[in-house]
Amino acid sequence: MNCASRSIVAAGAAATSLRPDGEQIVVGNLNGDVVTVADVDTGAPLFTLGVGQLWIRDVAYSPDGRWIATGGGDGTVRIWGADDGRQQFAMAGHTGAVNGVDWSPDGSRLASVSDDSTARVAEITEGVNRASSEA
Repeated sequence: MNCASRSIVAAGAAATSLRPDGEQIVVGNLNGDVVTVADVDTGAPLFTLGVGQLWIRDVAYSPDGRWIATGGGDGTVRIWGADDGRQQFAMAGHTGAVNGVDWSPDGSRLASVSDDSTARVAEITEGVNRASSEA
């Protein structure tokens, strides 16, 4: 096995996720509310998400690569279009910072975990939160 790596500069980088095809990377930033989408081969930023969340703690591409989920210090999970960076949906419910987000393999559910000692699971259809459960 061989391993080669390249550096993609993102000040305060705290979370990353590769698009399923491996062509793009999304990088969340703990130093503010910046999420950068960059080309993996060149490292060039393609666009930033207009997040508005303090301290981005986790980011995740959906399994089909169409959506990006973010979780941050404001307790909100947001879903963004992966091609244009436009916010599609915001899910409230946590009362503490969101520390992790994770898509189900088929992209129909999005889980989140928070400093409020809860995990939430939302049913997702085209960016619409149908229902959520809390653990």
